[in-house]
Amino acid sequence: MTVDATSSTVKAGEMQESLTRTQDLIEARRQRELELAATGLNYTEIARLLHFDLSTVSRDFSFMREQARMAIDNYLNERLPLEYQKCLISLDAITREAWKVANESDARTKIQALTLAKECALERMDLLTHTTTIDGAIRFVERARKRASEEPDQEAEIIV
Repeated sequence: MTVDATSSTVKAGEMQESLTRTQDLIEARRQRELELAATGLNYTEIARLLHFDLSTVSRDFSFMREQARMAIDNYLNERLPLEYQKCLISLDAITREAWKVANESDARTKIQALTLAKECALERMDLLTHTTTIDGAIRFVERARKRASEEPDQEAEIIV
């Protein structure tokens, strides 16, 4: 390796290290801004307290709102349907095993197994018929997106 190549490699490593430090500082600043917002402070108060320009705080909250939207969107569209399906399949497996035990056991164990089968059936019914929580979460995200697009820089409000 030549001196120029070594020098370039060292400079690239230093630049990467500097970038990582900068990203860590930005992340720490954003975390502090969130903590202050959670105490009821608005953007102007946060900017004054942390000695940052209001535009920096506003930009940070815009970024954090978008990150939160993407996380919720990912959860609702990617993780939740799979977890829901896994839950239903698990309840079915438990129900099958409970019936197997009920058919092969003494009276006391049979009653316990049938009780478990009943609880699984009720839980499954609840999951299948009471999707209001999931629907509510989806409506919340849709309303938040609409509100954010209509009023993108509401100073005192954090929209997830």
